Amino acid sequence: MKNNYVPPPQHVSIANKTNRSTGAIGPRALVPRIFVKLFKPADDLQVLDYGAGADAMHTIYLRSLRYNVTAHEFGANITEMHDPNALGKQYDIVIASNVLNVQSTEVMLMWSLKQICSVLKPGGQLLCNYPKEPRKLKLGVSCVKACLSSVFKGDVQDVGGRTYAPVMLVTKNDL
Repeated sequence: MKNNYVPPPQHVSIANKTNRSTGAIGPRALVPRIFVKLFKPADDLQVLDYGAGADAMHTIYLRSLRYNVTAHEFGANITEMHDPNALGKQYDIVIASNVLNVQSTEVMLMWSLKQICSVLKPGGQLLCNYPKEPRKLKLGVSCVKACLSSVFKGDVQDVGGRTYAPVMLVTKNDL
């Protein structure tokens, strides 16, 4: 990625503190459940769990279903579960569960979206959500969708969730 932005430690800390290992994670989380409905396991399908959290529970769950998933995290949440070279590879699909909502500034949100876009293959897809809680950055759903559309140059499709807390699928348009 050519962007030289480095999130300030306090912003990384804000995002890291939202990590959880209980509750709606793995098979109980909305994004992985929708992912399994939309995509079938295939050896050649490369998936990145962006913002996987310290325990990478979504990654573990999807691997148990035979998906080829790489876990990525940053800051204090990095563990042996995460591939330190994850952002140097290309993926067919990136999932970002409870990631957009924990970015504390618009600059950090755009940085994350650009990182995700940069690792997607042409025509690759991002499956993400924008939960109502917690929202560290008080952007409305329409603003987040506009950011997604701007970075990925594609349409944002609602595939689950609620209007105020959607799960969205975005296809990277390289034209």
